[in-house]
Order: sequence, then C-alpha cells, then structure tokens
Amino acid sequence: MLECEAGKFSDVVGAATIDACLYCGAGRYLDLDIEGATGPCFPCPVGFFCAGGGQANVKCPTALSMGWSYCPEDVQAAQQVQAAQQLQAQAAQQLQALKQISKGLSKLASNNTQTQKCAHMSNDRDHFWDHTSSPTWVPSANDVPKWNQTQHKRCQPVFASWQEMQHQVKAGSVKVKTGGLGRLLIPYEYESWICVHDDACSLGGDWYFCYVFKESIEKFVPWDQHYNLKLFKPRQMV
Repeated sequence: MLECEAGKFSDVVGAATIDACLYCGAGRYLDLDIEGATGPCFPCPVGFFCAGGGQANVKCPTALSMGWSYCPEDVQAAQQVQAAQQLQAQAAQQLQALKQISKGLSKLASNNTQTQKCAHMSNDRDHFWDHTSSPTWVPSANDVPKWNQTQHKRCQPVFASWQEMQHQVKAGSVKVKTGGLGRLLIPYEYESWICVHDDACSLGGDWYFCYVFKESIEKFVPWDQHYNLKLFKPRQMV
C-alpha cells in the first residue's frame, strides 16, 4: 500500500505512485493524528482556518473564520461576519413565515371559492322553488287550500299517531315530510303539518298528500295534495 508523505492524502484505492498523493485544498485539512495521514480531507471547523497545502487547521483568534480558508483580520470583521450570518438566519425565518402565509391565503381562497359555489347552487335551487310561495310563509285567504275539505274527508294516513309514524319511518315502510304551520298556526289547535309519500290520497304530482294535526283530539286532519300547497322542495329539486 502506498504511503503518502505527511500533509498529503490519496483517495485512489490501491495507488502505486506518489503522483496519487495530493494536498488538501484551502478550507480543508488533513488530520495528521490519523495514522498514515492518507485522508480524507475534512472541512475546516468553525473558529479555525485551513490554508491547505498540507498545513494543519489553525485556531482563529476571533473565534470565527471567513469560509474557513482564512481568519478575519480583526474583531470588527468577525462581528460583521456574525451579523451577516444572523441576517441570513432571519431571512430564512421570514421566508418560512411567508410560505405559511401563502398556504393560508391559498386555503382561504379555496374556501371562498367553495362558498361561492354553494351560494350559486343555492341561487339555482331558489330559481326553481320559491319558499315564499308556501302558504305558511305569506298566506292569502283566497289561495290557501282549506283543510278538512269534503273531497278529502275520507283520507287518513297509514299511522294514527306521531309515535306510530316514527316507528314506521325507522322501519322504512313510510316516507314523510313535516313542519310547522307558520302564519297559519292556530295555537293549541293546529300547529303542524305532515305530508306522506305515496299516500292513498296522493294523485300524481310529487305523490305527497298532506295533513294537519289537530292537537285537541290528537288526530291527523286531511289538507290537500302537496303540489297545490308547495310546503317544501319537491324531490327532484332537492
């Protein structure tokens, strides 16, 4: 095995000539404490300078070094180097903060876009169904169908109570829509409505027939076809 002279190293495996022995360049040094001193060249540590050319690392008197190839000439120069390093660290922190802000703005823009889409969808739905057309919103005595009309007096839902209705809904045997009577409400007498899908009295349209619940006798009273009442959004518009 080729042995290089002190201060040189060889990174050639199995080198046979001294031409393979080289000096470490500036900013690096050869650790002469390693037996044989054949390499590798180590980066100059902080607080030292390494001139290269086979010289060992030398400690700088100011505890800082410029690129590790030479020492600052005085303390002021060392302080300038330290200040520059601090500025670089601060710039890196600011860059990271800007990246986080950019991510936050991108997420906010995405949320705003989604909100606009939802609002647009809502506007589209409202274009097809106006909730103010419901008689529970702004009833007109001339337009609201009366409940318990003669032609519907034999209509009755497949359940006789709210509890029975809930059991049938959970079982999947019936589908209903229900709500309050709003401005049509008569306290303690008529307060809520319920529409039953595929009710025996539903005759086309969206296939819902609606009832009002009479509190005093706890009974569902026939009202009318939902397509005449417009209490909720029809199935195809939901």
